[in-house]
Amino acid sequence: MLQVTAFTAGLTALMGFFLSREGGYDENILSKHKILGITTAILSYTLLIVYKSFPEKKFVFGTTIILSLTAMIIGSHFGSNLTHGEGFVWQPLRNENTEEEKITDSSSLFTAAIRPILRSKCFSCHNEKKSKGGLIMTTEEKILEGGKNGPIWKSGDALSSHIIEKINLPEDEKKHMPPKGKPQLDQDQIDLLFAWIQSGADMKKTMRDYADDDTVNILAAKFIHLPKEEIEKTYSFAAASTSTIQKLSGPFCSVFPISQNSPALQADFFVREKFDRKKLEDLLKVKEQIVVLNLGNMPVTDADMKTVNQFTNLERLVLNNSLITNSAIGEIKKLKSLQSLSLAGTQIDKNAAQSFSQFDSLKEVFIWNTKISATEADELQKQNKKIKFDRGYIPDENEILTLTPPNVKNEEFILAANETIELEQKIAGTTIRYTVDGTDPDSTSSPIYNSPITRWFYPRFKAKSIKTGWYSSPVTSFSFFKTGIKPSGAELINKPNEKYKGSGGTTLIDGKKGLAENFNDPAWLGFREEPFVATFYFDTAQTINSISISYNESVQSYLMPPAEVEVWAGESIDKLKLLKKATVAQPTKEEKNVVRVEGMKIDIPQSTYKYYKIVAKNVLKLPTWHPGKGEKAWIFIDEIFFN
Repeated sequence: MLQVTAFTAGLTALMGFFLSREGGYDENILSKHKILGITTAILSYTLLIVYKSFPEKKFVFGTTIILSLTAMIIGSHFGSNLTHGEGFVWQPLRNENTEEEKITDSSSLFTAAIRPILRSKCFSCHNEKKSKGGLIMTTEEKILEGGKNGPIWKSGDALSSHIIEKINLPEDEKKHMPPKGKPQLDQDQIDLLFAWIQSGADMKKTMRDYADDDTVNILAAKFIHLPKEEIEKTYSFAAASTSTIQKLSGPFCSVFPISQNSPALQADFFVREKFDRKKLEDLLKVKEQIVVLNLGNMPVTDADMKTVNQFTNLERLVLNNSLITNSAIGEIKKLKSLQSLSLAGTQIDKNAAQSFSQFDSLKEVFIWNTKISATEADELQKQNKKIKFDRGYIPDENEILTLTPPNVKNEEFILAANETIELEQKIAGTTIRYTVDGTDPDSTSSPIYNSPITRWFYPRFKAKSIKTGWYSSPVTSFSFFKTGIKPSGAELINKPNEKYKGSGGTTLIDGKKGLAENFNDPAWLGFREEPFVATFYFDTAQTINSISISYNESVQSYLMPPAEVEVWAGESIDKLKLLKKATVAQPTKEEKNVVRVEGMKIDIPQSTYKYYKIVAKNVLKLPTWHPGKGEKAWIFIDEIFFN
């Protein structure tokens, strides 16, 4: 046992020496830790020598053990100060409240939701005693100072922020943060950080300053637990089981308690094109517990309200920018407990509004950007004094607002043969201009969108909103694909990375598109060590003219377009011939804001075969301008289409 102890003590001291060369540590504490670590190793060997050479001198042996333990304990204390902050070892023994301040709805959202994430995942490497990269994150002032690479976030531009770039790097990358082996941020935490930075990264803005349907507010809700005394309402119904809640939650539908120890639940849906009506119906398993339902920006219709009205205890319903019409009100008013109803951006008009007085418990209705005019809203307010009608933000006469980008009405970017591309902008009087060649649309010469567009394949379709008296919107980008002929099956020849393996070959033909910003979306297959190779087969020979590959491009995260694609085909899997080799233009610089789904269409000689093989080779050496120059790039693919 002493031999093993002596060996491991020496090995630990040696590894500690190598680790200390990373830098960023408090030199005074590091020096003490290093001396005591070496002392522990030496005393461990001394113990072995004393035991073997002087077995009868138990006093000497006992004294050496005490010295060894003392050196180890004190040295470990300094080590914990280096990695976890001062007083880490003794913290569990202290009867102290570790919360920095009491959280209320007047607390800043940074204090209530963002700082706890940083504390749990970042402080251990970025504190006053250990400041890797010269970055300290334990105070707001130090965070804003940044490190040797500058500020860690850029307000309003999450994609160009260092913290998001490093979080989004594959975990095997050296620059990925937190480092591999340390607790990683989960997707909910990443989504919140991204949305908060994108909204301006305001460290002083309080929780009550965010609108109910603000994405930041929705994402932060699951991390914020107000003290018990802040929770006024109690509920008599039983809580749903934790396993049921976990099963109902997914990447695009989040279900969580509205507060700690409360049986009441909130359900939020995300990403319009990923909306699944079956998920809404599945929530009926907890219909008694759901009191908040957020369907904002989802393509829900009047028919879906027959499902919604079954949530018997629903108190708040958000339907902003949905597809509901006046007919939906008849179903919604069956919700006897409903207190708050958000209808901004819908087709609701004054005729439906007359029904609001028939609601049992309604206290507020949000009607911004509906067909209810200001005069009609004032009249409604006079008639319904118990209900507050909120028309949203009303700008000053000389204030200029920025338009939001146009939306795609298609729920998916995979179109059937006769399906068209439909764009929409909720604000009346807005003009939409677009381009199909990858260039940004301008305000004067780019084509104007007047009616649905019939051509289906655009590798990079871009659009923007324009209106007199407003600032034009940011440019938004889309890629569209034609469904084509679906193979009977698909098989991966090379295995994807273990973290990005989706559902195997089925992932490529299931019609599910991956979300560009979410690399962990199960719709993505990720390859790096080996090229992408997959075979596809049809029950009967099919005539194919082109093959389209949908891939993810995120230059700062090492996700590059395929370096080369090969298309093989034949009558049997063992006898395939090369039909076409193709390449796609590679990025020439590190565009900080590039995270998008791209399309590569490969025209092949008209072929009638049962078996096809696609080989997509990743970039083996990133270019010299890339921060990861010389390293292998990743290739992420979600769908392959045959037409």
